[in-house]
Amino acid sequence: MHTASEGPQAIIFNRLAALLYAGLIFVLSSMSGNSFPEMPFFSFDKLVHTIEFGLFGIVLFRAFITFPKLHRPFTMTVIASAVYAASDELHQYFVPGRDASVADFVFDVVGIAVFTALYMRICRNWERTHN
Repeated sequence: MHTASEGPQAIIFNRLAALLYAGLIFVLSSMSGNSFPEMPFFSFDKLVHTIEFGLFGIVLFRAFITFPKLHRPFTMTVIASAVYAASDELHQYFVPGRDASVADFVFDVVGIAVFTALYMRICRNWERTHN
């Protein structure tokens, strides 16, 4: 798995990617509910939440593992991402045409935990077969 021993460019890239992805989530959450195009997959709202925050979990995990003194990056990823997901739901409460939903938050956190755990497992398996 990638660690803090990576080169400075990779560390900066991983940390910047996490910030940019968080910004993307904020921008998308700022759009009025009427701004979204009518597409068939938007009827699968919970799946969209799971994937959106699952990917955020992976990106944030990759950023956290670049901090050499940070213990338990998986736990920190889930906590930090869940806090961000909660703030995202609160933010949506104030956006016209959007609403805050506990169910959306739950699917966000499920996506974070499952995607990040799968990512960690895939990385470990890849390292075992290639080292």
